Amino acid sequence: MPDQISFRELLQDPLFKEWTKKPPKLKPLWYKSMPWYVYVRREGRWARKEFDTYPKAFNWLVSRLKAGQVEDAAIHCKRQWFSPPLVKVGGKRTYWPMPPGHRWCGLCRRPTVYNTFTKHHAMPAYIAPYELRCTICGGRQTLAPREYPSVLRSRFR
Repeated sequence: MPDQISFRELLQDPLFKEWTKKPPKLKPLWYKSMPWYVYVRREGRWARKEFDTYPKAFNWLVSRLKAGQVEDAAIHCKRQWFSPPLVKVGGKRTYWPMPPGHRWCGLCRRPTVYNTFTKHHAMPAYIAPYELRCTICGGRQTLAPREYPSVLRSRFR
């Protein structure tokens, strides 16, 4: 099982960094709730904070990354799945390449390592120990609609 690449390492990729800076468009819903969580890992433990807008979540996270207060992180959308960034190569669009051993979590909007858990910080109740779940948000791998192939090679090894 590979170690999960950190959010700080992901931001070293210029394509991922630019994509992360752009606020995503949310589909309108009939109910009001704060759609964004920022998950952060500090001193080996995960915590989360809610935000009503993506720019607020992004700015809060950036300030903590710059201060060195965060080991890993994700800006997670509670209500909508997002595909990985699209990149133009030779006039054709392809998906941004995943780091080896990682898979895209569309709720966390980043590549993650899926694993089995008997307890998970994001899941308050019993979880089936045989299901592969996102290390950050606990979303099932079966939520992922498909693999996202890319003609590019990942810059991460």
